[in-house]
Amino acid sequence: MSENAESRLYTRFAIELPVEARVAACEAMPSLRRLSISCRTRDASVCGLQLHTDRPLPPGTVLKLRVTIPRKEKPLVVQLVGDVIWCNEFPDAGANLGVYLRERPRRYMRRWMDAIATEIQRRCAAT
Repeated sequence: MSENAESRLYTRFAIELPVEARVAACEAMPSLRRLSISCRTRDASVCGLQLHTDRPLPPGTVLKLRVTIPRKEKPLVVQLVGDVIWCNEFPDAGANLGVYLRERPRRYMRRWMDAIATEIQRRCAAT
C-alpha cells in the first residue's frame, strides 16, 4: 500500500531512532514468530512508522516494538505494537517497512504522543 503525503491524516516527521522489533505473529511465514530484528525509524507520526531493516517482512506481520528516544536524562523507551502494512525491498540494501501502530495501554501511547509533540515543538522553534 502506498500513500502520498496529501492523503495522510497525521503529519510524519523524518526522524531516526533505534528500534528493536520482535515478530509477534506472521500468517504468511509462521516460522518468523519470535524473530528479533534491529532497525531504525526513517519517519514517524502518531499512528505509524517507517522502519528500515536488513530483513524484509511480509504485510500482515505483527511487530512488538521497543523504540528508544534519546533525551538529556536517560533515554525513554516506548513499547508499541504495529502491523506491517507494506514492505519495499531493495537489493543489497535491506527493506523499508510501513508500520501502522495499534492502540496500546494508555501509558505507552501517551509516551509516544509526547515524543512526537516534542519533535513538533523542536522543529517549530527552529523556524
